Amino acid sequence: MHLITINSDPYPLPKRWNDLTEPQFRAIVELVAASPGYDEARLRLFLTFTGLRVLQKPLKEADKWILVNQKSKIKNQKSKYVLATFQLIELSSRLSWIFSPSPLSRGEGSGERSFSVSCRLTRNLLPVLKVPRVPKVLPKIKLYGPSNALSNLRFSEYIYLETNHARYMDTVSGNAGGHYLDAMIAIIYRPRRPFIRTSSPTWDGDFRIPFNPFHIEKNQKRIARLSTVTKHMILMWYQSCTLSLRHRFPEVFTNPLSQPSPKSPKSQSNTEIFNTFMAMVNTLSADDVTKKDAVRESYLYDALETINEMVRCNKELEKRLKQK
Repeated sequence: MHLITINSDPYPLPKRWNDLTEPQFRAIVELVAASPGYDEARLRLFLTFTGLRVLQKPLKEADKWILVNQKSKIKNQKSKYVLATFQLIELSSRLSWIFSPSPLSRGEGSGERSFSVSCRLTRNLLPVLKVPRVPKVLPKIKLYGPSNALSNLRFSEYIYLETNHARYMDTVSGNAGGHYLDAMIAIIYRPRRPFIRTSSPTWDGDFRIPFNPFHIEKNQKRIARLSTVTKHMILMWYQSCTLSLRHRFPEVFTNPLSQPSPKSPKSQSNTEIFNTFMAMVNTLSADDVTKKDAVRESYLYDALETINEMVRCNKELEKRLKQK
């Protein structure tokens, strides 16, 4: 955490993605939806993270910002600060790591830059979702999510996740995009298993009921009740986790067999993704049908680690054979 001081008052600021709190991450996602300019985005997040509020903006004759902290620890007393514009810009620059600013201006004749968010969050800030009831259909319920960095995800869950993620990315600008996003969240957020004893020797750390693809549709009705911001928080976190997986297991995701054919039409990419994962299952099970269920129920990290090592060894073998 960064610790900045304003008039000797300390204000902690996160310095990396996994330092964020759930309200801070929510503020980032809301900011992306609002799409302000780059400098304004940094300022708004700085004010949100510190709990400060602009009491007075600079007037023409004086370059002074008056900020107030309504959460002062002293009862009935609010901390006020007078800052120049360059001081406020310097303070808000401590949050530049969140953004990937565009060198292009937002419009002709405008010096204001647009931005994108370079999310690297792997800590699950929404471990439990409180879903309101679906009138006359489903009662209110708590849904439990996966561990940090998807570390307790099963290979079967990931196959369905990636397939629905590809469908979502293909239809994100259309009406069907929300359906596939709901399906993604319904796959990884599930009700709590009954009769859990965390002190039991068989406790595996996962509160969720086992994954069952036939329950996705029912769970989607629950997920549809969540706010759009909450859904996009989960989406952004998931995409960041998959990016981390690509860095950790490079041979799996750079292997030509794991990439869709560039000649294939867009509508076929989803089928190719599913078939690619099925090919991975066949490889890990050595084409033994009695072992395929065990492979699908293995942990994602174990499966990817095994495939990564197999591809690496095959590449080394091919390299040695070419040298002879």
